[in-house]
Amino acid sequence: MVSLMKLSRVVLGILLGLGLCACHKEQTLTEKQQAIENGKLDAALAYTVAEIGWSTHLPAGWDVMTPETAQKLQTQGQKAIEKTAEAAVDVAALKQLLNLRKDPFNILLSTMEPYDVAADGPWLEANKEIIELMTSSYAQAGVKLGQMKLGVETLDGLDFQTWQAEVLDPSGQSVLIVQKMYSRLIHGYDFAITVTTNNEPDRETLTKLVQSSKFSQRD
Repeated sequence: MVSLMKLSRVVLGILLGLGLCACHKEQTLTEKQQAIENGKLDAALAYTVAEIGWSTHLPAGWDVMTPETAQKLQTQGQKAIEKTAEAAVDVAALKQLLNLRKDPFNILLSTMEPYDVAADGPWLEANKEIIELMTSSYAQAGVKLGQMKLGVETLDGLDFQTWQAEVLDPSGQSVLIVQKMYSRLIHGYDFAITVTTNNEPDRETLTKLVQSSKFSQRD
């Protein structure tokens, strides 16, 4: 099994942070820029991360999560993973990238973490184990999942592993939200984007953000 040190990027995708405050006050450009911990955001809302060569553009009307909000999500997810794995998860090397939020049900999270294939093993095997552990964590937390899909999608000519799942209401009769994760080993980093939505317009907005991504690093 992959080392739990390399499971830390999944903690931002677990349980979605749906209990966070629903209040909304649109940020100024300066507030958005100050909320960015890693990478840069320019005046045209173009976001870039030099280490992995990622660039994309923020949609209008979406806020950048503050580090405090992102930390709440990380802590919540970390506890869920540790409960399932019955072991501690090391998040020391995890870097939070672009974390966007429109409301408690429509969120984009992205992270990167150094990954050494020689030391940590084949990345595809590790990614598979992450998905299995994430699915188990949902089940253990009592979250009902509907249809799940695994696949591969191309972003700017690079293949990304994808995992998509429906989160159902307690009765299991209707879909509350849809979560989709894109992941890839790029330039020595385990890179992941997780999109969580509860309606088609916001899903289209975040899908467009992901699909319009560009990568100057190609390895």
